[in-house]
Amino acid sequence: APLCMGLLRQMTGSKPGLLELAEVDPILARSLQWMLENDITDVIDETFTIMVEEFGTHQVVELCECGADREVTEANKEKYVQAVVDWHFTGAVREQLRAFLDGVWEVIPCRDLE
Repeated sequence: APLCMGLLRQMTGSKPGLLELAEVDPILARSLQWMLENDITDVIDETFTIMVEEFGTHQVVELCECGADREVTEANKEKYVQAVVDWHFTGAVREQLRAFLDGVWEVIPCRDLE
């Protein structure tokens, strides 16, 4: 099976975006795209957190320092969207991603993948 574009972008030192997120979670990507394309004032009530399920329990993960206290607004929604994308491609699988990339870069240096 081919590697997803988000992983390929990380292998070359690039940052995945909404296009790459759409490949692995199209519903979330569409929701985030809607947020970017529309005025969210008085529509979205979010903070810089996401809810994750681990071993049958739900946990709140802050996407930035004091994320639970930081409201998503029209002015900062781009930062929120990028923080969600970053978390899905790095934070959620940080240890696994680091091990994978270290193995790939041991065989093929990152500079040769660009």
